[in-house]
Amino acid sequence: MTNLDAQSPFRLDNVDAYQQWRDDKYQNYPTHSDALFVEIKDPFQISDAEKQAITQCIQRTNMVIYQTNCNAEENPAIPAAILNQMTGGFQADHNPNADENGVTALTVNDGPYKHYIPYREVPINWHTDGYYNTLDRQVCAMVLHCVRPAFKGGSNALMDQEMLYILLREQNPDYIAALMKPDAMRIPARVGKDGKIKRPESCGPVFSVGTKGYLHMRYTARKRNIRWSEAVEVQEAKSAMESILESESPYIHTLRLKSGWGMLCNNVPHNRDAIKNDETVGKRLFYRIRCYNRL
Repeated sequence: MTNLDAQSPFRLDNVDAYQQWRDDKYQNYPTHSDALFVEIKDPFQISDAEKQAITQCIQRTNMVIYQTNCNAEENPAIPAAILNQMTGGFQADHNPNADENGVTALTVNDGPYKHYIPYREVPINWHTDGYYNTLDRQVCAMVLHCVRPAFKGGSNALMDQEMLYILLREQNPDYIAALMKPDAMRIPARVGKDGKIKRPESCGPVFSVGTKGYLHMRYTARKRNIRWSEAVEVQEAKSAMESILESESPYIHTLRLKSGWGMLCNNVPHNRDAIKNDETVGKRLFYRIRCYNRL
């Protein structure tokens, strides 16, 4: 995936290009979460003005929070329509629990995936979606649409991967070099009870550069089933990254989606607080789509 051409600001030896890109990013970056919100009147027919506002926000922050009047309508076609219009046709990353359009319903249940963290009430630590995918199936964008929020909890913290990159590079450029190593983070294969491989091993960098020059990130703060490189420089860079993500940085946006709202992003690192459901008002229900397209 890495494609560092001579003009890329992500080349560590291209200091001038990096500083110009960094300064532009700082100048245009909002530190108040309200700047991330865009209203969509009809998710099945997004207006040109709405598309422009969404695109501009994503260009600045790699994410946008859209607001619709769909409220608690249980219609998985809503996030699919939004993502389709903003990508010009998306290629979904189909996980086993997704429908034919790649939409996964995330809710606490007693089904076959009840042991997986997104279907439980426990908090979810910092991660990018699909971090365990092989390098030829990287999740570049996603939508997370709220049908019903939890009775309590369920806030998300979000951070633009480009801002995280800048903060790390400003601390020490060697952190970036370490996190771009092809063996920085390894996810072992998942083997089923029958002994067959359900998901192959995935090994690759945390930061990489896409074929069109954009910055991509794969990451998880999980401690189990993750094998980080034991190289000293990788371990130091990992610790520095964790410190930023656990800090009160003004570049971390924390918010709680309401019914009819959604997050559309270029797979930025994010987390989720623990949730508490109340059966009398309905369980928390979100729709999620992951895709290989970039917004």
